[in-house]
Amino acid sequence: MNNDNIQGLKLTNGLDLIGDVQGETEDGRLVIKEAFFLQTVQSAPQGDINVEYLPLTLLGKPTGKNHQAFDVDLPKISILFQFELHPGIVDRYMQLVSPIILPPTA
Repeated sequence: MNNDNIQGLKLTNGLDLIGDVQGETEDGRLVIKEAFFLQTVQSAPQGDINVEYLPLTLLGKPTGKNHQAFDVDLPKISILFQFELHPGIVDRYMQLVSPIILPPTA
């Protein structure tokens, strides 16, 4: 998996998605491997902001992987924009989807 392919996507429904963007299908859908929704959560006392990686659905067939990410072909009409992610978010994503335990890079 190439870190350069790991992208953030803002969807038209307001959700943020992270995944390994592989390219496009012939009919113009974006091919995304191991996708998660991203959710920011603020802790009450300190006010720190953390990022949670949520599965696209809990109802999908188990993939046999050590995480709950799914591969999807997303219609471009459902994407507002793509963006480069903070390196710490990419690092945590790589730890989640790797079949081996990876140490943090930073």
